[in-house]
Amino acid sequence: MTIASLLIALITAIPSSAATSEPVLLDFHAEWCGPCRQMRPALAQLSRKGYPIKSIDIDQAHDLKEKYGVDAVPTFIVVDPHGRELGRTSGSQPAAQLARFYLDAKAKAQPPANSRAHADGDAGDEA
Repeated sequence: MTIASLLIALITAIPSSAATSEPVLLDFHAEWCGPCRQMRPALAQLSRKGYPIKSIDIDQAHDLKEKYGVDAVPTFIVVDPHGRELGRTSGSQPAAQLARFYLDAKAKAQPPANSRAHADGDAGDEA
């Protein structure tokens, strides 16, 4: 593990969602990947709109690539504040489609620990 990948791992392990309870969209990409470069404007648009996005270059963060089982780029994974996967999609797509994916995955997030009203009933809802 390089120092750069360790820093990326630490930043991703404690995403900005640690200050909030928002899930984060992990953008797994590579500099050599054409579709990844095509996604840059869409990701910039979502970032400007306030979507929490963490950019991860798979050539610099092999540990995260392995942790999340990423075998193709671009791959987008929504994780909760604890790093648990809520949703995954791959390939170049319009900003609106990626935003919809994020919002759908975010809806799967568990309620806060102090809200146990429906925590037990959500386990069977995954498709």
